[in-house]
Amino acid sequence: MPKHSMPTRVVSAVLALSSTAAGPACAAIYAVGDIPGCTHATIQSAINAAEANPGEDFIRIPHDRVWNNLALSVNTSQILSFEGYWSDCNTIDTSGARTTLDGAGGGAAPVLRIEGSGHNVNFDAFTIRNGDVAGTAGKGGGIWYRGNGTLFLANTSVINNTAGLGGGLYLEGTGVDAVVVIGGNVGITGNTARASGGGVFAEAVRLYMTSPNSIIAFNEATGYTLAGNTFGGFGGGLVVNNTTSFDGYATIGSAGVGAFGAIHGNTARYGGGVAVLGEDGSDRNSRFYLYQTQAGIPAKITQNFASVGGGALYLARPSPVAVLHNAALEDNAAVEGSAIYLDADGDVRFNFDWENLPLPVAPVACTAGSPCGRIAGNVDQDAQGQPTGGAVIHAGNDAWRLDLGCSVSAVETATGPRGIVIDGNRGGRLFDLSSMTFACLSSLLITGNQASQALIRSSTDVATLVQDSTIAGNAIGGSAVFDLGDFLNLRRTLIWQPGTLSKIGSGTLPSVEWIIASEAASLGGGPGAIVADPRFVDPARGDWRLRAASPAIDYAPPVMGDDRDVFGLPRDQNMPVIPAAVPERVRDTGAFERQSFAPIVLNGDFGGDTNLWSLPVGHSGDFQTVNAPGSAAGTGSAQVAGTSSAGRLLGYAQCMHLPGPGTWALNGSARSESAQLSNPTGLIWELRLDGGEGCVEGPITNGGVHAIGTASSADQWVRPGSPALISVNEAAWTHNTSLTVIMAVYPYAGGTAFNGLFDRITLEWAGPADDVIFRDGFDGP
Repeated sequence: MPKHSMPTRVVSAVLALSSTAAGPACAAIYAVGDIPGCTHATIQSAINAAEANPGEDFIRIPHDRVWNNLALSVNTSQILSFEGYWSDCNTIDTSGARTTLDGAGGGAAPVLRIEGSGHNVNFDAFTIRNGDVAGTAGKGGGIWYRGNGTLFLANTSVINNTAGLGGGLYLEGTGVDAVVVIGGNVGITGNTARASGGGVFAEAVRLYMTSPNSIIAFNEATGYTLAGNTFGGFGGGLVVNNTTSFDGYATIGSAGVGAFGAIHGNTARYGGGVAVLGEDGSDRNSRFYLYQTQAGIPAKITQNFASVGGGALYLARPSPVAVLHNAALEDNAAVEGSAIYLDADGDVRFNFDWENLPLPVAPVACTAGSPCGRIAGNVDQDAQGQPTGGAVIHAGNDAWRLDLGCSVSAVETATGPRGIVIDGNRGGRLFDLSSMTFACLSSLLITGNQASQALIRSSTDVATLVQDSTIAGNAIGGSAVFDLGDFLNLRRTLIWQPGTLSKIGSGTLPSVEWIIASEAASLGGGPGAIVADPRFVDPARGDWRLRAASPAIDYAPPVMGDDRDVFGLPRDQNMPVIPAAVPERVRDTGAFERQSFAPIVLNGDFGGDTNLWSLPVGHSGDFQTVNAPGSAAGTGSAQVAGTSSAGRLLGYAQCMHLPGPGTWALNGSARSESAQLSNPTGLIWELRLDGGEGCVEGPITNGGVHAIGTASSADQWVRPGSPALISVNEAAWTHNTSLTVIMAVYPYAGGTAFNGLFDRITLEWAGPADDVIFRDGFDGP
C-alpha cells in the first residue's frame, strides 16, 4: 500500500511516542462503492466492519464522487488506515486527487468523530469539509478526536468547517499516549470556531506538525456574546490547552507553504496565530514548541491578527510555556502585543530548551553567520487597519518570564546561547513590560523599529536584564529608549539613538557596565556608560556589525562559558593589535563580536556597486562589472575616467580608522582602459594621527602615492608585488588615527584623457611598528 507523505523516520517516531499502538495481525481491506470489487456501499458500514475485525485494516474510499451528508463515527483500538487515493475500488490514482468527505446536509455533528485507545488511525489523501457542530461548546467541525492513541493526517485538507471549539479539529486526549501528527501536505484552512480554536483546539494531546507543505491558515475564532459579555475568541489558528489530568503539547516545525508560515493568516480576539492556555486549578502545563526541522525552511508564524491581544502568540492562565528555537514571528498584527502577549503566568523563551521532549524530527541547529530567529514586521493595528499604540511585545497581569536569548538551548549546547533579530516592527512601544517577574534580553539586534513612545518600558515589579545587545537605528517618538519603573541591569550593550535619552523614569540602575551609548548621562555616565561613536559597518544598509577600529571592540572583560553573538559567532575574540586600557578586556560590546580586524577596507572588492566609497566634489567615478583576478566572482570594479588638466584625475575615496598601532600594508589591483594602455594608476594615502570621525579633522601627518603601474596588454590587471607600508607607533596611535585612500589615474606623455579600473583594495596588518611613521617605496609618478 502506498504511503504518500509519511516519512519512515516520522512513522517510527510516532509509534515510539504512542507506547500502546497495536501491532498488525491479519490485515483486511474494505472498499466503498457500488461496482465490482467494492465491499461496502457506505463508509460507515466499512468502518463498522473494520472495527469488528481484529488486526490492521484498510478502508479505500474512492474519489469518483463527493461523499455527502456525512457524520461518521470511528471507535477502535486497532491500526486503521483510510485511503483516498483510489479512483475506484480497484485502481490506485497517483495524480494527487483526493477523496472529499462532506458534512453539508448531514446532522449537526463533526464530519468524523474518532474515539478509542491503543489505536493508530491514519488518513491519507482526503478533503474533509463543511462540518457544522451547533452551539458554542460543540466540538470539532471537521474532526473530533477523543482518545488515547495516535491519529495521523497526510495529504489532507480540512476546510470550511464550523464548531464552538476547534472549527477544523478538536483533539482531546484521554491518556498519556494521545498523539496527533499532522504530516506532509496538510491544509487546515478556512475553518471557524464560535468560541476558540479556529483551526485546531488541542487539549491534553501531543500534537506534531513538522513536515513541509502543511499549514494552519485563514481560520477564525470569533468568540461569542452572552448577557452583554464576550467569551472565547482564543487561538485563531491553534489553541494548546491542558486538563487537570494531563499536559498539553504542540510542536510546530518547518511546515508552511511557500513564504507562508506554518500558522498563517488566522484571526481571533486573543492569539491570532496561537493561544497557549491552561485549565484553571490545574498544576499541569501547556507547552508550545516552534522550531526549525529542515535546513532552509524556517519555522514561522506569519500574518495573523488579534482584535484584542497577541497577533502571533498569546499565553495565559496556569503555567503556559512557549519555547521557540530558530523560529520567526513575522508580519502579525494586534491591538496590543502584535507579536507576543504574555498574560497571567505566561512564559516565553526564545532559543531555550525548557525540557527535552521526544520529538519526531530533531531540531536543526542555527547556522553560523545568521541570526537564530527573528521578530519582524509586526504592527499595532485594529480591525480597520489603524494604529492603536499597542506594543509589539506586551507582558502583564502577573506574567512569569520573557527570555530572549539568555539561556542555552539543548540544541545549541556545543555553541552556547544565541540571540535573535528584532527589526521592522511598529507599535506604541517595542516592549511594554508590566506586572511580571523577570525579563531577560540578550544578544539581540534591535533595529529599524518604530515606536511612538519609549522603545522599552518596564513598570513596577519587573526585574529586567539587557546584555550583549545592540539597539540602534530605531524611530522613537518618545523621549527615551528605556522608560523604567523598576530596576534594570545593563551590561555590554550598544545604545545608539542620537537625539534620544537613553533612560527616563524612576526606576533604578543597579548595574551599568561596559555600555557605549549616544547619550550616557541618564545612565549615570562613566565609567559604566560612555559616549563614543560605535563605527558600524554600514547602517544605511542595515549592517550593524562593528568596523575594525570601533571603540566597542575588546571593550569588556570575558564572560565564562562559550556563548555566541547574535549571528552565532564565538564571543571574547581578542584583537591583538588593539591596545586595551585593561589588558584582560577581550569582549566586544553589543550584539556582534568581530572575529578578526580584517577587512579594514570596506567593499574593497566592489560587490555589486561602489557602496561605502565616497566621491568628493570634482572627482570622477563609476561602477563596472569586470573584476580583477582573485576578486570574488560576481563582483565588479571602480572606474575613474574623464579628462583633466590638473595632471591627474581623482576618483573614489574611503576613510578608515586604524584599529591599532603597527605597520599596515596598503595594496590594490588596477588596469588602464585608455587606447594606449598607458595611464599609470595609483592609490593616494593620507595619514592623520587624530583625524576625527570623518578622517579630516586633524592635519595630514604623512602621505604618499602607492603606484600600481600600467598594463603591457589589453585587459591586463596589475597588482604590485610590494605594498605600501604605513607605520604608526603605539605612542602616536589613538582611536581617531585615520587613513584616507583615494584612487588616482595619471597621464602619459602629458595627455589629458584618463581611464582606469580599480579592484581588490586591501589594508592588512604587517607587524609591529618600527620607529618611522611611514615607509613607501614610491613617491608618485
